[in-house]
This record gives sequence, C-alpha cells and structure tokens, in this order.
Amino acid sequence: MKTIHQSFFAALLFFVLALAGPVQAAEKLDIPLEKNAKVLLEVDSGDPAVWKKTVGMARQIMTILGMDNVQLEVMAWGQGVNMLMKNSPVADNVSSLSDYGITFMACGNTMKSLKISDKKLIDSVKVVYPGAIALILKRDHEGWTQIKM
Repeated sequence: MKTIHQSFFAALLFFVLALAGPVQAAEKLDIPLEKNAKVLLEVDSGDPAVWKKTVGMARQIMTILGMDNVQLEVMAWGQGVNMLMKNSPVADNVSSLSDYGITFMACGNTMKSLKISDKKLIDSVKVVYPGAIALILKRDHEGWTQIKM
C-alpha cells in the first residue's frame, strides 16, 4: 500500500516531467573540418596532469582533423620545459607524437634561466630562440589557432 509521501512524490514527478516536455537526444554538431589547420598548444606548467591533458588534446586534434590536415606545435616555457626532458613522466608520449609530425618546442630563454642543457631534452624537441613569446606572437600574426593549456 502506498503511503501519502510516495503518492505525493509520484504526482510531483509526473508534473515535473509533463512540464519538461519530450526528452530529446543531444544535438550532434556538424562542424566543417578545416584543411591545413595550424594549431599551437601553449604550456607553461610542469604539472604532469596538465601535460597528460596536453598530450591527449594533441592526439585528439590529430585524430579529428587527420595528420595530413593539420600542423600541430606544442610550445613549452617556464616550468613546462621540465616536461620535455628525457626523464619526464610524459617523455614517451612526446617522443611518440613527434614521430607523427607534432613539433614540441622549448623556450630558449627558459632553458637559459633554468640552466638546462639541450642534452637533457627529448631528442626530437626543438629549442626556440629568443623564446616562447616571440614564437607565440609570430604564430598569432600568421593566423594560427592558439590553445593555452
């Protein structure tokens, strides 16, 4: 036998659902994919979680747009440079993605100020001189899409 509370709850639920109308599936967005896209991911964090997100984002961009349809660069400066070192927790991911054409770069100014030798970096990483800010400004002027991680 239903209690008064159960009946009240059932009536309230029916009323709320009636007001909400029919339930619709989420809308799928058909976004035209750009050919020859240029994307720069900017990372100034030495947090491995941020870098795992960055690596995941890079993979997703390459998968969605296709390797032949995108130029993808990852620019690290500040503490982010530490994640481009051979002993970093994401070193294997960085090396693997480099093999697929993603360019990983370290800020030359950061390298100098932190006294980090080029030899400590993953072999495929390029060092940008004078530094990250110059490259970011150049890419902006060239029309690249920039994503701050």
